[in-house]
Amino acid sequence: MIELAEIFIESMMPSFDTRGDEMLCGGWFGGCRKKLIHSVGVTGKVKFIAADSEFDGLFKGADNGLIRFSSAVAPKKGSQPLAPGLALKFLRDG
Repeated sequence: MIELAEIFIESMMPSFDTRGDEMLCGGWFGGCRKKLIHSVGVTGKVKFIAADSEFDGLFKGADNGLIRFSSAVAPKKGSQPLAPGLALKFLRDG
């Protein structure tokens, strides 16, 4: 449980500044950064179809995307309810 307290002192900037999709090694406590919450999940491919959008870019639609459904806590029989999460990532080129 004490390990979870690390989320309050760990910098989130690598999540925003990294150009790739891999979690980096060498954080505050050395070693690789741990996924402390929403570590249980499932991913799949998605396609975004926009209906009559006056915008451009992603808002016109995207053929290649990923969706991830997760839970903040690992599900256990007889435990507290799930704390669901959802993430979307659309890939681009150029």
